[in-house]
Order: sequence, then C-alpha cells, then structure tokens
Amino acid sequence: MTQHSPKYSLRAQDILRYLTAKRLEEKWRKKTRYDLKRQVFPDPVEYLDFQSSIDAVIARIRSAIRRGNFGVSQPRRYHVEKTLGLCRLMVQTSVEAAIILQCLSDKLYSDIKKQSPSKNAFFEPQDHSFKPTDEQEYGTFKSWKKFQEKILNFRDENKFVVVTDISNYYDFIDLVQLRNVITSFVTVQESLFDFYLHIISALAWRPDFMPPRQIGLPQIDLDAPRLLAHCYLFELDRFMEQRSQKNYARFMDDIDAGVDTIEDAKKLLRDTDLVLQSRSLRLNAGKTRILTAKEAYSHFRVRDNRFLEQLEARLLAMTSAGESIEAKIKKVSQVFEGLYKRGYFKVGNGEKIIKRLIGIYNRFSARIPDILFEYFMSLHPNLRDSALRNVGICGVRKVDFDRIKAVFERGLVCDDYFRLILAKRLVEAKVEYDGTEGGSLKAILTYFPKDDFCSVYAAIWILSRFGLAKTIFKFLEETEFVWTNDESLSRLVAGMWPRLRENKEEFPKYYIYLGERLLPSGVELLEFHKELEGEAVKYKRIKSVIGAKNDSVPLKCTHEKMLVLQSVLRSAEIAEGDKAKLTKTHSYIMSEKSYSAGGVI
Repeated sequence: MTQHSPKYSLRAQDILRYLTAKRLEEKWRKKTRYDLKRQVFPDPVEYLDFQSSIDAVIARIRSAIRRGNFGVSQPRRYHVEKTLGLCRLMVQTSVEAAIILQCLSDKLYSDIKKQSPSKNAFFEPQDHSFKPTDEQEYGTFKSWKKFQEKILNFRDENKFVVVTDISNYYDFIDLVQLRNVITSFVTVQESLFDFYLHIISALAWRPDFMPPRQIGLPQIDLDAPRLLAHCYLFELDRFMEQRSQKNYARFMDDIDAGVDTIEDAKKLLRDTDLVLQSRSLRLNAGKTRILTAKEAYSHFRVRDNRFLEQLEARLLAMTSAGESIEAKIKKVSQVFEGLYKRGYFKVGNGEKIIKRLIGIYNRFSARIPDILFEYFMSLHPNLRDSALRNVGICGVRKVDFDRIKAVFERGLVCDDYFRLILAKRLVEAKVEYDGTEGGSLKAILTYFPKDDFCSVYAAIWILSRFGLAKTIFKFLEETEFVWTNDESLSRLVAGMWPRLRENKEEFPKYYIYLGERLLPSGVELLEFHKELEGEAVKYKRIKSVIGAKNDSVPLKCTHEKMLVLQSVLRSAEIAEGDKAKLTKTHSYIMSEKSYSAGGVI
C-alpha cells in the first residue's frame, strides 16, 4: 500500500513549482551556505563538497520530493546554558533541510510582509524587512537597537514602561494553532505551508521513543523557525492595535509598552496574559517589570549606548588618521574594569552593554582586561563566546589556557555549547607559543568525555589543528564506538584525512581503517578529498573560493579552507603556478606553527 494519497502528485507539483532548481541554487549560493558556516558545529570543508556539486544535490532534493520520500535526516542537538544551569536546546539541521526551509520561509515572508498587523513588531528575518527600513537580524545589536529606540520614546511620552516576555516561548508553541493563526492572517499556498511545517515538526525533540507531539518549535539559527515564532504573536499585535495601545513594541517574544498609571500597566499585563493563555502561553512573571521613566532610562542603558557609539566613532577616526589607540584603550579598560567590579552592569541590559563593548575591543584587535576575561568565562555563559573570540584575535597565552581550564575544574560547565564554541574559537585563534601550549591543550581535552557526541565532535575539531597525525588517529580509535554510529561525526572524521595524510609511513593504514568504518556521509567526503588530490576538475569548481583571503579571521584563512588546501596542494594535476599563488595568498596561516610543524600535541 502506498503511503501517499492519490492527490499527492498534485501537491508535489505545487511544491516543485516553487522549489525550482534555480531558486534552490540561488538560496544556497546567496544565503544558506553562509548561514551554515556560522553554525556551532563546524564543517570540515565549509561545505565546499556541496558547493562543487550543488546541481546534483538539488536534483536529489527535487527527485525525493517528486517521489514522496523526502525525509529529514537526524539533526544535531546541543544545550546552551542561559543562566544557573538552565539550558536552551538548540538544533543544527542538514544542508538539504536548510536550503528548503530558507526557500519556504522566504515565500512565507513574501506573503505576510504586507499583512503584518502592527508596524511595532520589530523582528525581521535576515536579509528581509517587514517595513522599509535598514536590514536587521534577530539577535543582533542592530535590530535590538531599533527596538530599543522605539521603547525610549515611551519614556518621553509616558510615566511608566512595562517590560515583559513570554515564558519558554518556543517550547509551548502549538503547531496546529500556529497553522490556524497564520492562515487567519495570510493567504498561503496550503501544500507549501504544510511542507514547511512538516520539516519543522520533524526537527522537534522527541526523546525516549515518546509519541509525536504537536507542541514545541525547534530553535535553529536560521530564519525559518524565527519567522513562524514571530507570526504566532500576530493576534497579540492586532489586540494591541485594537485597544489603541499607541506605545507598544514587540521584538519576538520581548514585549514593552508605555502607560501613564500603575492601574493601566496592570490591566495591560492582565489582558496580555489572557490573550496569550488562549494559545497556551503565559507571560514570564520573573522578567515582568513596571518601570518609572527614570528606571527605564537606566534599564535600557541609554547613556551607555550613546557613549559606546561615540567611543567606536572616535577609535575609528583615530585609526583612519594613523593615530595610536593604545592610550585610549588603556583608559577605557581601567574604567571598564572598575565599573564591573562595582556591579555597575548588573542592572537591566548591562550584559548587553558588556557584549557590545567586547565587540568594540574585537573590532580594533584590543585585548580585554585579563581579570574581566576570567570573570566573563566563569560567571557569564552568554559572554563566553565574545571573550574567547577576543583572546583568539589578540593571541591565546598560557594564562588564557589556564583560565579556560579553571572553568572546567570549578565545575562551571553544564552545557554542550561551551565545549563546541571553545573548540571553534581555539581552532581559528592566534596562539602565543612558549612551549607550554601542548600541555595546556592536553589538560583541557581531559574535560571532553569520550562517550559524548558533542564533546567528541569538539575534541576532534581541536585535534584537527593542534594534533599530530598519530595523535588524531589514536583519538579516533578511542572514540570509534561514538563516531561510527553518527553520520555527522563520520563526516567530521573523514575531514581529518588531510591531517592523517601527513604521516607518510602510516597513512595507507589510516585510509583502510577509515574506509572500513565510515558511514555514507563520511565516505563521500573522503572521496571528495581523494578527488582533490588526484584531479583538477574538482579544484576548478572551488578555485575562486579557496583562492580568496579572509581578513575577518585571525589567521587570514579559515581552518576548514586550510584542510581543503592541503589536499589541493598534493595534487599532481594542478598547475604549479596555481599552487604557488595559493601558497603566497595563504602564507600567513601556512607559516603558523601548528600548521608548519604538523601539530603540537
């Protein structure tokens, strides 16, 4: 018996009519490829194998949809600590699902952009805009700033500002009600929207063989789920418009409004909570506040943001004029450290100000004060990535390795994200070598359990730069029972081939070992590297990408690209002139000790 109804061919036609090969390829090249490179699980070749054969990938996607057997592969899940051990469950999906979701979210956006019930809902998908303003991105300072600017008007026009958000918002979104809400506001093509929700629901967490639930939107660092989450609150936006709540602003599930009396504030919160209850949502009582105008000014850090804007402009002017910024940075650091120790940043959006200030340090390659790096790593899970990026830009020293190790020793790590982002930042970082770095890295790696998926992924990634070929192989043998049972880990292991290849005596044994154990995704990537080593055709398809310098990363070239370069430079079919040009372009990373010496562990 077929698993499809007789009308499936009609629905498939509707889906494929929109998901054309041209549209899928365009989304990949202009959007999805860059989105995936930002994800927390690094890909060992930056998806260049997909890039070189994108036509075949898209043909497989369309064929699977046409036959009705398109399936969503098992996603990678990881926990991100918010505070006090409470974690958010995040998802990283496959390339195929990401491309489709991007196309479908763009389609939904085009349907709803003129039908948003309130101009005061400020979330926008990346590269889109719900109103004709500058591009914004959810979670970035730019969009948060626009949202904040709207709220600051409340302070001037109202005596009180209501600040609240929704408790565990993504976890309690009902997918059936989500469909009803969106279709009540927007005319959408049913077959496309159902396919959209089918993929989203397939990514939802269903542990322990539990039956499917239609509640909970997976949290993915892509446009698709964010757009759905934003649209789910259109009823609330319309309610605010109908009650003539002039000073109202919403940024995803962050809700703020200006009122003139405490009575009005309480009524607004009561009614908002009741509107949300009709969709099985509730306001977060712990984060709900009624602020006076003066308190709002402090909460939203108006003065601090203005100072940081002026500081960044001044530093930019100084560097453009060739002036030294060392004295200026030193003075800022003294003030920064003093304010932090006095608890100045504990109120309101203080942590956002710290994050923005670290971003300024990073932009100008200035090191944050050492004691603050220690505090941020130990006490602020939300600042760890920014702090690690800073030491990576300025150069990781023994004292930095020691402080990172201390975070593990003190039992302060309870999520997957820290190990993954630590691996990512260490692998892209400059390192100040003094002979102790090998021991430091070994000590840190002892805190990466060899029976845990995320820890093994992160450890392999660290070893892919700093490990000798024999060290990498030994670790693969020790964790074989983990990576031989997971497609994404198998792909990562196959991506180690350029490093394993450096051991001229043992690499034939390594190749046989991998060939006998890799899963299909790993076999495909291993074959990609072998093709790069043996023919020029594959190289020509990615030539422009690997030949480009990247000044946005500390070593002027990503580690992923360096792994691909190692295979390319072994090819006898590629012109020596091309090899010389690649070597010259990427001379900075190639002369870096961990690469030139073939590892330090």
